[in-house]
Amino acid sequence: MMDFRKQQQLNKAEEQIIAGFKGYKIDEEYTVNIYDRGQGEAILFTPVFENTNFIYANQIKYFEKKYRVITYSAREYKSKEINVDLLSNDILSILDILQLKKVNVVTMCITTGNALLACLKRPELFQSFFITNAFVHMPIPEWEKVLAKFLISILPDAMVKKVLVKKIAIPEERVFFLPRFLPVKNFKEKFNHNVLPMLNADLRNQIYQIDVPARVITTEYDPFIPIKYTKFIHDQMKNSTFTVLSGRKGHFLSLLDPDYFNQELELFLTEVLARKVS
Repeated sequence: MMDFRKQQQLNKAEEQIIAGFKGYKIDEEYTVNIYDRGQGEAILFTPVFENTNFIYANQIKYFEKKYRVITYSAREYKSKEINVDLLSNDILSILDILQLKKVNVVTMCITTGNALLACLKRPELFQSFFITNAFVHMPIPEWEKVLAKFLISILPDAMVKKVLVKKIAIPEERVFFLPRFLPVKNFKEKFNHNVLPMLNADLRNQIYQIDVPARVITTEYDPFIPIKYTKFIHDQMKNSTFTVLSGRKGHFLSLLDPDYFNQELELFLTEVLARKVS
């Protein structure tokens, strides 16, 4: 668990990112707020959902000293269903707005499919991928099973039932937990139109076409995503390396061990850029 001092530092870093946002209208429902700082090779950090810029706050402040660092506010559901195709187009729109010719993408979890699909659509824009604890398809029943098991392991039975039944409902009354960045208010509607279409996306038969360098890492005990789903991405991508962090627990590696994350990302980028020069 993160101590109070580190949490305060993270909050401050997140506030600085939000303060640095500049708005650009993508369509009638989405004005994207873009954080764009630093110079040099571009790194794009993709947010998981709305209000999740804190996940990469430590990395953004670290890498903007040496690189051009970009992140943005994720699209949220209003009336247009959120899906992988739409979100991949958002990424491409952001790259066009910033007139980027090449970008190195840092991504994780459910948003990885958005970034990979964007690469499939316009591969010339993508130089590398640094991927942690991710998947490109997971059957809904398994997603629910994994999260329910995680909830039961950390909460009293009575609280689990309260959270599952009263707070977070999905179709057919199947229920599970998602973190703080999806508010309880209108949760069912948000889940049905913001999350479910992304879970239903399936890029398994497409990502083999991506041949840019990729670094894929996962923890051994991720409460959300079993190892096999992250390893599948590595197995399909032509030019990737894969690491399982033995004995490590947790989902957000950028928060769990920011020093390790920064070290691995910096080493990977150094290798990618060395290949580019040669």
